[in-house]
Amino acid sequence: MNKHEVSKLFSDLGRKGGKARAKSVTPARRREIAIKASKAAAEKRMKKKRSAR
Repeated sequence: MNKHEVSKLFSDLGRKGGKARAKSVTPARRREIAIKASKAAAEKRMKKKRSAR
């Protein structure tokens, strides 16, 4: 198996991962994940603002 074939194989597997996770994650868990991501993004923006001064 060459590098291109391996890359394609993992790419195909990755496409299935998101759909499988979406089916298995409950709405409450999705909310927790979204809140955590939102807080992380806000913190990153604040750090960027503070360092720009």
